[in-house]
Amino acid sequence: MKTKTNRLALLATLCTLTFGLQSCEEKQKEETKEIEKEVIVESEKPEYFLLRPEVEKAFGYSHAVKIGNSIKISGAVSMDDEGNPTAVGDIEQQMKNCYADLEKILKHFGCSFDDVVKEDIFTTDMAQMLEKSAYRAEIYKNGFPTGSWLEVKGLALPEFMVEIELEVHKSDKSELDKMVEFGQKYTDAWNSKVPEKMASFYAEDGTLTVNKGTPAVGRKQLAETANSYMEAFPDLELTMDSLTKGNETYRYYWTFKGTNSGPNGTGNKVDFSGFEEWTMNDQGLVQKSIGKYDAEEYEKQLNGN
Repeated sequence: MKTKTNRLALLATLCTLTFGLQSCEEKQKEETKEIEKEVIVESEKPEYFLLRPEVEKAFGYSHAVKIGNSIKISGAVSMDDEGNPTAVGDIEQQMKNCYADLEKILKHFGCSFDDVVKEDIFTTDMAQMLEKSAYRAEIYKNGFPTGSWLEVKGLALPEFMVEIELEVHKSDKSELDKMVEFGQKYTDAWNSKVPEKMASFYAEDGTLTVNKGTPAVGRKQLAETANSYMEAFPDLELTMDSLTKGNETYRYYWTFKGTNSGPNGTGNKVDFSGFEEWTMNDQGLVQKSIGKYDAEEYEKQLNGN
């Protein structure tokens, strides 16, 4: 009798375990279904952009299409708003006109040439294109995209000598994130000890005024200002402490360290901080910078007081 009772108890236990395992499996399946439901993403709809609607409709194309973070931009050529060729016979000006149109499209999507990942150039005169291509360095200041250059027999109209198309990746970064990245690159430019790199972060007619002194105007003077510090402090080290956003400006906070061992230097070390308040232009470059630091403290350190 005792053996029979034990068998019944064992059978009941096994039934309970089996039911429990089945319940767990059913629950796990339900949870898996819920997870599967959560990861289903609706297909992203394309966003079309027409730069010259009448011209583009007549030729049957959109100048740009955005899907998700990817933007495809049709080839830009040198034309007016009616589709007539401009800068006929001048490949350099045609190239500049192409980039001017492409910049308008990039701005529409909140992008810049820094977001371009691929650039394809088609030209009817590769020799001239290569000769005039140095202008591209003014467009791509932080690195060139991938791409191909092709010499072709002809473009849409015989007057066109160059056509440029782009592929763009629109970052999810906020404007402040991008400015922080800009600030770090600006810092790196100072630390490179190449004054022209620092000046390249400013507009062609950009200005820098420090402690209400005489402003440096234009990239040449800006490079000269940077060079005066780089020569005076050969081991200079600039650090970006932070970057904040105001209503219309950004504040770049920095710390400068170095030894005044340049020509006629005191040989003393300095370690001081300050900030620059930037007003940016439409190209994402510094148009105006107002700098400030404690000049009295700087002079004390410089002279070893």
